[in-house]
Formats: sequence, C-alpha cells, structure tokens
Amino acid sequence: MTKTRAITPTLLVASLLATTPASAAPADATSASITPASATPASAVAEAPPRRADGKSRPVIFVHGFNRSADTDCAAAWHNARLVLKKHAWRARSYTFGFYRSDHNCDMHANGTTDTRLQTVGAALARRIYKHFTSKGIAVDIVAHSMGGLVAKAAIQGTNLYGKQSRKWPSRLYVEDVVTLGTPHRGANFTNTCTFTHEQCSDMRVGNTGFLKWVGHRPQSHMGTDYTFVTSTGDNTVPERSATDGHSGPHWVSYEETLDKEITHSGLSQTGPKPVRAWNATWQNRDGKQHSGKIESPLVHALAALYRHSTF
Repeated sequence: MTKTRAITPTLLVASLLATTPASAAPADATSASITPASATPASAVAEAPPRRADGKSRPVIFVHGFNRSADTDCAAAWHNARLVLKKHAWRARSYTFGFYRSDHNCDMHANGTTDTRLQTVGAALARRIYKHFTSKGIAVDIVAHSMGGLVAKAAIQGTNLYGKQSRKWPSRLYVEDVVTLGTPHRGANFTNTCTFTHEQCSDMRVGNTGFLKWVGHRPQSHMGTDYTFVTSTGDNTVPERSATDGHSGPHWVSYEETLDKEITHSGLSQTGPKPVRAWNATWQNRDGKQHSGKIESPLVHALAALYRHSTF
C-alpha cells in the first residue's frame, strides 16, 4: 500500500464544518424526547429511501460500549461529543441509546444486561431507529464507541437478514453514516478474561466464528451506509488491526502520540479539540492510499465523517 506524507490532511474540517448562523441550530444538541422536528407523517412516506447528501441535518445516535457494571450514564459518556456538535452548529438533534437496565440519562433505552447477546441488543436499536426515524422517512447517522459499533452493525445486518420474516426486526433502516471509535470488529483480547461471566464478551472474543462472522464487515442499510473506523496507538484494549477491520474500510484513521500525549481506548469517545488540536495520525481515504500527517481530534474527525456522505 502506498504511503504518502501530507501536512494538510484531505479532511478539511474548517471548510466542511464552517459554523452556520446561530438561528439555524437548535438551542442545544440534546433531546428530552424522541420526536424529530422534521418528521413526516408515516402515511406519507414512500418506500424510496432518502437521498444521500452532505449536510448537518441528520439526527445522530450515540451508542456506548461494554460496561462490566452495566450502568452507563449516557449523558456523561457523550457530553464532549455533543459539545462538538453544538460548536459546529449541527442542525439536527442527537440521541443516546442505552442498552443496560441500569443505564441512565439515555434518550432511548433497552432493558438488557451484560449477558444480553449483541444480536438482541442490535434488534432493540433497530426497532427504535425504525419507530422514531426510518418509518418517518428520516435517515440517521450513528457514532459508536467500542462494542457499540458492533451493536450498530448488528442493527443493520439483522434488519437485512430477518426484517421481512421476524417481528423482532423492522422491515428496513435508513442509516447513512456509521463512525466506530475503538470497535473490536475482529475481536478483542481483553474479552478472554470475561467470556465465562459475560455473554457479550463471548460475542467479542478473538476467533469468534459466531457473532463476528454473522455481523459481517460493513453491512449496508436500505439507503447505503458509509463507514469510518477510528483507532489509536494508545488504545491498549482493542488492537489497531481489529479497530480498522484489518484496514479494510474505505475510511479509517489511527491516531499516534502527539506532544507526549496518547489517546486511550476511552479517550477515543472523549477527545475533542483540547488538549491537542492537531494530532499525528495515519489514515486512508477512498483513494486507497495511506497518508500520514496532522489531523483533527477523534470527535471532530467523526463529525466531519458524518457531514460527508461518501468521502472525507
């Protein structure tokens, strides 16, 4: 694979995410209810999917990762991400999905445990996306951390496979972009220590030929879905090769040590413009070439990936 040096990355965040007038954005990027402001009556929605396009008008769904204590505070987990949305005047609202029964401050919620298999969690997410968005003709974007990326893929894959034959799955989903942050697409070694006590660890185990094979690489929703994989050399939980699915995606980025700082596994979903604005990184675009240089932080980069409907 050719590797080129680039001081200015092809992702030009400043130009893509130039702040729009304040009147174009909601007062904040959070939501106390699941009622999209631009919802079209279900009876008026045709089967044709929404048109793919660049823009800031799609709702964003945040999906957290595995939590041994099964009590994630969704608002705290995605606080920094929502600040980035607000700073760049993302027009649509954002929503959090919690899948443990003790999760709290979540906009959408499923009543699961660490023994709830990821296919089941994916079905719960799929039903909620369909009910609140797809059924109204609205496309969404997903940003997911760690295991959450597998949940997002499961929602799409399960809908494709079972949507027309099982009530547990909707008939279709409209998911335009998925950004995964430190997701174990090919498994994670840490799961070996919890496989016998948490079924979700079993689903993420390296060498798992069940769930990981079933969920596939980049399942496509009914409008097509663009994936961006984000990882870091400072992530000691999920190896780079797993987090980038073997560097197989059209878009991936790996952050490197910068100014004596590294981005950890949890930091991938927390790191905005501070403390380092531009990080050393290696990345790949649709041109299939590997580039290295300076790039914006994970959350800012994720936002730009959502803005672009096919490339960054």
